[in-house]
Amino acid sequence: MKRGVIHQQFETPVSQGNLQINVQDEYSDGDNSESSEEEVPLQYLPHIKQEKLEEKLEKVDIQKDEITEINRQAIGQKLVELALQKEEEQKKADESTEEFTSGEEYGGEDEYKAWELREWERVKKEYLADLEFEKDLSKLVAFTKKDDSSSTQDDVEKRKKKQWKFLQKYYHIGSFFLDGSDWDVTKGKWDFDAATGNDWMDKTLLPKVLQTRDWGKKGRAKHTTLLDEDTSRRKYE
Repeated sequence: MKRGVIHQQFETPVSQGNLQINVQDEYSDGDNSESSEEEVPLQYLPHIKQEKLEEKLEKVDIQKDEITEINRQAIGQKLVELALQKEEEQKKADESTEEFTSGEEYGGEDEYKAWELREWERVKKEYLADLEFEKDLSKLVAFTKKDDSSSTQDDVEKRKKKQWKFLQKYYHIGSFFLDGSDWDVTKGKWDFDAATGNDWMDKTLLPKVLQTRDWGKKGRAKHTTLLDEDTSRRKYE
């Protein structure tokens, strides 16, 4: 048996005082190349050696952090290079495969014709909208340049109001007939001054007592106004 060699294993300090260490004896046998370890009592390091050991451990930690940061930066740079390379390859592939297609590989000839019809309808709609806008714009420009003295005959006729008949009803436009039908008032096809219903007849030709609205109905008086009636006193004769 050869004389054992003492190795010191340093651990992280536990207290602020002295540092505990483990001393292990390794006995090596030259013939069988076998080693055995025995635990020995703990020994304590002085405060000065403890500080030196702490400084050494701090330097080791700093070196490990620097190596880790360098490795992280290298990995990030490599990932960026791979991403740029992949993007460049994808761009080249798109440019090489960019050709005109008739749409057969996407849905057949029928789908392509349907798409073509929709495109024609869209272009036609935009063209008509542009024409309508130009027409309205020209009317607006002409109206702004027109003076009162230069009014046309159409403007004068529009300003004239027709004479209503006796007891003719008035119908307000309200919110009706705005659905684009034949009676659409926005197209100027409705004359609001025209008589409707029973107003088509001339009620001035009727007797005085019949010249009332809703004659004969319950609660309807025979007088249209009390200006011609003497209501100051009642006559019993």
